[in-house]
Amino acid sequence: TEYDQFVRDEDPRQRIENLRRALDYRDLWPHIMADISGALNSLGTEPELLSNDFDAIQKIPRGQRRRIYIESIEGTYLPTPTAAGATAFGAGVEYDETGEPVAASVAGATEYFNASTGQAPTIQIKIVGWTPYNSPEDLLQSTFVRHLRSIKDRPDRPYTLDFSSNVLTHLTNRVVVRDPAQAGLGGEFAARGQAPSSTDLKSVDALLPTNPLSAEPATGDFEFHLVWRVKLKPPAESRGSSGAPSARQGGQSLPADDTAQPQAGADGAGEQARTTQADKEAQL
Repeated sequence: TEYDQFVRDEDPRQRIENLRRALDYRDLWPHIMADISGALNSLGTEPELLSNDFDAIQKIPRGQRRRIYIESIEGTYLPTPTAAGATAFGAGVEYDETGEPVAASVAGATEYFNASTGQAPTIQIKIVGWTPYNSPEDLLQSTFVRHLRSIKDRPDRPYTLDFSSNVLTHLTNRVVVRDPAQAGLGGEFAARGQAPSSTDLKSVDALLPTNPLSAEPATGDFEFHLVWRVKLKPPAESRGSSGAPSARQGGQSLPADDTAQPQAGADGAGEQARTTQADKEAQL
């Protein structure tokens, strides 16, 4: 309608909203890292294993150490499924100066967030790690995975956790290859074909600190993969989880009205604050 066109062309609040969208999900990865950190804390790791007292660590049999070692954390973005014929969401979609998609260009594309189908942009998290614990599946399922399931829909997160498939996707004996010829500083340089120097680099190895645990048999260690998905909440809902105000008008998410007045407390603090600000402006 002409009114909608007027609002789109003249109302600055949509432009303000578009700027606000640049900050949406800015705390997504820190929150994911915090979830993983909380899951690690649920393992019940012995305090000795978190210290540098190797004598105390070695007193705990390797197969009884409740600890996992993370080698990598990967996040893979999975866009919302598209209609038939589209290769990815938004392929070929054109946007006007307000950041809204041009209606003629979105045919065949699917909305980012579809309330009726529950579809939403998703990030797949994959952890690759290993543990010396002799019952790795029990350790991971009863602590790490259980903790993640307990926080799958936190109100202070801009996402929910999806466990529609098994989280523990890979578990096998870990193969550790130790080549004494390549160990230490000298071996590494020699393997890369560095030119020899007047100093025998291998003699430096004896001066480097060594890890007493590296000589332990590692045939009972296990490698594992953990995979789950993080499903994003709509922007208006995710902002609510961060305490940011948002209003709805005309089916669009808009900033709160600038004309809204602050509420005064029981002692009239709100009115006093407005009066003080007005006095300051009058003096300028």
